[in-house]
Amino acid sequence: MNSKINQLIEFLKLNQSHIKPNQLKQFLVGLKLETEDLMPWADFNHPEHEGYGRKLVFANSNFEVMVMSWMPKDFSAVHNHGYTQWGAVQVFGPATHYVYKFEKSKIKLVEKAQFESKDVVLVTNDFIHQMGNKSNAPYLTLHIYGAENVSSEITADSFIYEIEKNRVVKTTGGAFFQLEESNVTVVEPLYCDDEWTLNEFIETILPKSQAFKSAKKTNIDNWIKTI
Repeated sequence: MNSKINQLIEFLKLNQSHIKPNQLKQFLVGLKLETEDLMPWADFNHPEHEGYGRKLVFANSNFEVMVMSWMPKDFSAVHNHGYTQWGAVQVFGPATHYVYKFEKSKIKLVEKAQFESKDVVLVTNDFIHQMGNKSNAPYLTLHIYGAENVSSEITADSFIYEIEKNRVVKTTGGAFFQLEESNVTVVEPLYCDDEWTLNEFIETILPKSQAFKSAKKTNIDNWIKTI
């Protein structure tokens, strides 16, 4: 395993019971990772209909380290991170990033940012976000998620906020658009009446929908017509 990735894992093992997000961010900045350090886990040939490539680097009962691969037009669904209590994402390309607020069954976009390579965003238990690639070149991102006293995968039972279906679902695995019904459990209804939120969300899902099966693509097209 790459020496810098080894350093990261050893740091996490040593501090996993008391780490603070800002400590993790400082360590990542000081580690000076490069794209080349993540290439053993690159997955740019992931199925086109999936939102991104996803490879596990390391996991134990307290933290997970993953590398995500983003081709042009790749985007995650809007999601949280299951049982995650602390974590960070470091980007190695011009990632577009959205932060959402979900309250009283309504979802609203509260922040849009354009990241530069090496930027780090912190993750907390109540963090709801979406990210993807609006550029013309592929890139990688590093994801670290941690928690204490979790009996399953740390990112298990993540919520996906399906704005296009007016619902919140629970799943374990990738935060992809249009997950199969057999892979989700409906949690509660979701509503969105904010124009900015809807317009920005359409810009993320519409290009990706060209790779969906015909029925799913038609569902997206019909939903957009109702807005």
